[in-house]
Amino acid sequence: EDGRLARGEAHVARQDELAADAAHATLDLRDGDGAGGKRRYLMLVISNGNFFGGSFHIAPRASLEDGLLDAVSIYDAGPLERARLFSMVSKGKHESDDRVEIRQHNRFTISFEGAVVRYEVDGEVLSSTHSPLEVESVPRALTVYSAL
Repeated sequence: EDGRLARGEAHVARQDELAADAAHATLDLRDGDGAGGKRRYLMLVISNGNFFGGSFHIAPRASLEDGLLDAVSIYDAGPLERARLFSMVSKGKHESDDRVEIRQHNRFTISFEGAVVRYEVDGEVLSSTHSPLEVESVPRALTVYSAL
């Protein structure tokens, strides 16, 4: 698998696994231009849509039509701070928090060392010990029909 997505979202660690083995993961996130670096993450979501998991307004500025992905980085936090951050995320009010960074690009690469990283692609939980993972937007890769 090359890790490319035509639509949907990818996030490292399912929410219910964060406390167990994925919380505080050190990842190296780079955009297609090489910008970025190593940080300790509580959660990383790469999405081309606004919502994730049904109710999390994770990427308020995301658009399905611009060909860009939004990388929403929520940096390491303690238990009380986690609860506050997840409450803010559910309302789409997290963009101004110091522990949150949102970047837009058409491609992101996630590198990691010595760990099993769990991630989800369109609802399917996968894991990898091989680095890097690459997530890329492929504009107009799908034809969507609607009964409007």
